[in-house]
Amino acid sequence: MAIPNHIIKRIEDQIDIVELVSRYVALERRGDRFWGCCPFHLEKTPSFSVTPSRGSFYCFGCKKSGGIFQFLMEIDKIGFVEAVHQFANQLGIIIDKNDERGEENLQEKKALLLLYQRIVKTFEHYLWNTADGESALQYLHQRGLGEKTIRHYQIGYAPKDKYFLYSFLQKKGYSDKILDKSGLFSKKYPQFPFFLDRILFPVFQNTGEIVAFSGRLITEPLNAHSPKYLNSPDTLIYNKKQNLFGFYQAKKAIAEQGFMLCEGAMDVCAMYEMGFPQAVASLGTGFTQEQAKLLRRNTEKGYIIFDNDEAGEKAKKSAIFILEKLNMQMKIVDLEEEKDPGEILQKKNLKGLQKSIDSARIPIEFLIDITARPVPQNAAEAVGVCQAIFPYIQSISSPVIQDEMLRILATRLNLKEGVVVDEFQRFDKKSIRRLTVGEDVETQDLHSKSLYQFNGTIYELLRIFLEHPHCYAQHGRALQKRWLDSHESQLVASYLENNLDKISFSLWLEEQSPFDKDIKCYLLQPSHFEPDDDIGQYVQIMLKQLEVRELERECLNLADMIKRAEKRGDSDESVNDLMKDYILVVQELQQLKAGL
Repeated sequence: MAIPNHIIKRIEDQIDIVELVSRYVALERRGDRFWGCCPFHLEKTPSFSVTPSRGSFYCFGCKKSGGIFQFLMEIDKIGFVEAVHQFANQLGIIIDKNDERGEENLQEKKALLLLYQRIVKTFEHYLWNTADGESALQYLHQRGLGEKTIRHYQIGYAPKDKYFLYSFLQKKGYSDKILDKSGLFSKKYPQFPFFLDRILFPVFQNTGEIVAFSGRLITEPLNAHSPKYLNSPDTLIYNKKQNLFGFYQAKKAIAEQGFMLCEGAMDVCAMYEMGFPQAVASLGTGFTQEQAKLLRRNTEKGYIIFDNDEAGEKAKKSAIFILEKLNMQMKIVDLEEEKDPGEILQKKNLKGLQKSIDSARIPIEFLIDITARPVPQNAAEAVGVCQAIFPYIQSISSPVIQDEMLRILATRLNLKEGVVVDEFQRFDKKSIRRLTVGEDVETQDLHSKSLYQFNGTIYELLRIFLEHPHCYAQHGRALQKRWLDSHESQLVASYLENNLDKISFSLWLEEQSPFDKDIKCYLLQPSHFEPDDDIGQYVQIMLKQLEVRELERECLNLADMIKRAEKRGDSDESVNDLMKDYILVVQELQQLKAGL
């Protein structure tokens, strides 16, 4: 018997084709597609493309194409059934070929999608053509929304009549069983609508089907039992953690301009009214990793525009960490005087909004600002701020960016960069076990993600060489001059070539001028190795980390060259040559990281 269709659909919804292909191919985003060298035939110029919005791949060279199943079948030389089982095992999905209930659910999902497609038109009709809907329409206009925006999001109105919706849908032939699963009616009173006397904002899946609503009261709620916003519960066709309001309408703009993440449906509509069609919002839940992945399929950058209050600050911080895990580039918009985009629209302060967007802060600056309140008055308070910021810096995968974040942190707190680097090292050492003789591969893998991924690496390495001359004798030749990117590191490397006595080093150090005091203090500190530590293996890891950092810098430089070449309108041949160099460096980088 064939694998149930609902299983296949569930896998397709949960597997990100870009993440899948990236396990085998180094991909580079260009427009709404990702490009790389085809894994199915040899080629020098990338002709293999992945379109995340469609969940598909295509090679212009060998003409192979398809979705996630076809890719796995081709790459692993397996059949369709085996590919489905591999994905199912990965996702923890149990496949029961005799699951009649699953097929029944699939039919119910189709019925619910058709129901929502029909009912949204009914709610729109009530907004535009009835006396009850007139006050709702007037409210939307007062909030600054024009007809174009209202129709763009298919906003409607749920009437006051408690019995209208149930009676209406019964006459259309819908059974109580389907209506009970629709999310449109109260669980306690099955004939009473979930949304009553509310403006309704339809929630679309990324494929265009309407699956839920967000309902807003026209007037302010009288008590806690009448929330201002009411969002559809999870149903067979809707999971609030996996959907974003406005995403379907914003997909193209997001791919071209990046996302603008807001708090609610009204904010999204306000942003669209003000000329920002790339706005989206989560509904009834905090921003989730699933929603972040949805954005990641279409862009790698964007803005966070949450409410200007304490709750908004907490939500921003949470979103920053979620997006950082996916290596997303984001900036935080401070709305200053207004609370949210809806208020900006009402005040017609478009210039103020644009100014706020133009002056948006990178995450590290935002986190420092909210953490360093009040401003630290002494070193102990400054260290406390650093300790609060370090988890964010630790979550950053790129050593180059980590290095820059530490520099910014030191500058903003008026501390020496070396001091902040040293504090970060101590912080990170607490969370990562030391690599010792006999530890397994898992421990080594943990260590490869350790603190030695920024400029402080070179000084830690030099400090070990000074304290353990036998390590320098064995590994000193691997120390590349190009890694010595400061006056101090070059001087110490020169000393090591001629003198291996650390006692005389302290005397020699006093004679060097200029020489940063913090670096001097750092180099004279003991490295705190335990007697049974394998220092040589430790040093080898650090040397590889320095090579990784160098290659990552080269990747950033090549990526920048490609962007500038495309902007200048250089020939396709020139751009392809740069792309080829980029992919070669990425492949070398991946191989090096795999060995850590």
